[in-house]
Amino acid sequence: MRGRLHDAHSARLPAGRPRGSSVRPLRQLRGALLVALALAVSASANTLSAQLKPRTAEDDVPALSKAGESRAVGADSAKVIILEFLDYACPVCATFHTARADSLRKALPADVRIVYVNFPLQQHMRSFQGSEAAMCAGAVGGKTAYLAMADQLYRKQSEWSNAADPGINFSAYAMNIKIDPVAFADCRSRDEMAPLVLADLETAGKFDIQGTPTFVMLPRGAQSAEDTERTSGNATIAQLLELVTKARTRAK
Repeated sequence: MRGRLHDAHSARLPAGRPRGSSVRPLRQLRGALLVALALAVSASANTLSAQLKPRTAEDDVPALSKAGESRAVGADSAKVIILEFLDYACPVCATFHTARADSLRKALPADVRIVYVNFPLQQHMRSFQGSEAAMCAGAVGGKTAYLAMADQLYRKQSEWSNAADPGINFSAYAMNIKIDPVAFADCRSRDEMAPLVLADLETAGKFDIQGTPTFVMLPRGAQSAEDTERTSGNATIAQLLELVTKARTRAK
């Protein structure tokens, strides 16, 4: 398992985040990462009954499922999953995104999947809200909308990350990427994506993530942390591809 680069944005641990260096078997963690997707099987209300009764947590399940899937890029049957733990208010994350995110996606083999995992740092006042905004965009408009909102959040980080009311900025970004502004505002106002962000924080705790961005290469069939490769900070494409290649040799 690789060490971290020195320019990673270190975390002051979010309140309630699990601590400790132990990592559960990774066959459990692959499922835990997209925990919202598993909830989708309980969604059964028809359109008419949904219109006639007050909205409940059960009504949020399809949106959580769509949001969870929107932040994953690549084949479901991938040999390697790259877990990119990120904070939209993290300057190093923004630097990596603007310089290399698109190039990395294009450079990866077809059997590698990236999942963007929320790890809002406590020292960033608005980072949890940024994560919710990104996930709400995915819930409303799918993968294209999620990626577009993530791009807006990174490129305009200085506008919203310390704003008194970042919701004004998020609403403008939703208009920029042409998603339903009413559905987006409703998602945010009810904290509809909070369970997904909290599940991501739990996943980060299991991997003992300490800063952002952190990249964990998880080969198919991995049983422990020793089966993964990782690095943190403003990594180069070459460094990341080297770790992917090493992880692919362990895939089953």
